Amino acid sequence: MLFRSYLDGHPLSEALYRRGRLSELDAVQVIAPIANALDRAHRSGVIHRDLKPENIFMARDSDDRERPVLLDFGVARLRGEADALLPAEGGGPVTMLGTPAYMAPEQLSGGGAVDARTDIYGMGVVLYELLTGVSPFQREDPESTIRAILSEGVRSPSRIDRKSTRLN
Repeated sequence: MLFRSYLDGHPLSEALYRRGRLSELDAVQVIAPIANALDRAHRSGVIHRDLKPENIFMARDSDDRERPVLLDFGVARLRGEADALLPAEGGGPVTMLGTPAYMAPEQLSGGGAVDARTDIYGMGVVLYELLTGVSPFQREDPESTIRAILSEGVRSPSRIDRKSTRLN
């Protein structure tokens, strides 16, 4: 990752891999600054569209404290621009911009322009994963993940086996 050469730290996804899940306090300390960053982006008319643990970087400051930084606005769009589905080159199947497990149903169904709610949905998926150690919709392949998002309800966090996820 290019930003590693400029920032000291690691992606949030690495912390989840090592720890399995975060405590409620740690999860809030990660999500609150990300919510603030999204609020600022949304006030400027920018929709991130790819909120996921890999795009949240836990940067180490000079006091060796970690602070979350929202990165990778590579698929961001201005409010009201076209959805995440684009025609592929050569007339093949559509190309999806984003990560299916974190995409809102309206992004996946091609229901029109995306807005701040798209990012709020993604932030909710990230928060669920921070608290449980598992993604609510991740399946064995992108197509199954998309079907789960569009047709299945979210598994209650209280039904997740806490013994199978590590907690530091």
